[in-house]
Amino acid sequence: MKTYVLGDIHGAHRAMKQVLRQVNFNYNEDRLIQIGDIVDGWPDAVDCVEELMKIKNLIAIRGNHDCWLYDWLETGRYDSYWPEFGGTATMKDYIRKDKDNDKRHLRFFENQRDYFVDEQNRLFVHAGYSLHEPLAVQPSWVFYGSRDYFSLMLRCLRNDTGAPKDVNGFHEVFIGHTQTPKYTGHDKPLNVFNMWNVDQGCKSEGRLTLMNVDTKEYVQSDLVFTLYPEFA
Repeated sequence: MKTYVLGDIHGAHRAMKQVLRQVNFNYNEDRLIQIGDIVDGWPDAVDCVEELMKIKNLIAIRGNHDCWLYDWLETGRYDSYWPEFGGTATMKDYIRKDKDNDKRHLRFFENQRDYFVDEQNRLFVHAGYSLHEPLAVQPSWVFYGSRDYFSLMLRCLRNDTGAPKDVNGFHEVFIGHTQTPKYTGHDKPLNVFNMWNVDQGCKSEGRLTLMNVDTKEYVQSDLVFTLYPEFA
């Protein structure tokens, strides 16, 4: 079994299929850790979820956009800001494909994890966490919404202070949530100390990243807007 981590998909099913094909991903044997934000942005939210549900060994991490969709699927209501952050495309897709009342999708998002720690003490979390206290006492919104961890790692790198101390002692940490091209000027996965950020801007003008967590070999989609010329 190979283990891969997949960055923020944001409704780009064409990009998702592209990277899975590039590694000949085995839906029955390989493990996929999806880092969150499956939806919002590109128009294929439903197909992305359906594709993930085909994967036997799937670990689905909760992202902030996934939370917004789950709230809508569960209650039929949403906060006013959600459409501005990609929710319009997601709702249209769910309604068009008659999946807004699909209990399978509701359960899928209900069962997403705040984080996952694997057999080698590697943490997978959407946005970040606090290095000063155990995960068990931290609120969920930190895991899927806070950029403090990412900002801290960049600050320590720029100030040449070395890696900050982590009471949890994780061997490696994989995150998404923050589009790295805005900070790096390139669209490759960002490695800072023991942190890997695999959000390379799929939601906007970047690419989707799929990385083998053991070898750090990775593949990327084409620039996503070129895969959706009718929506670019």
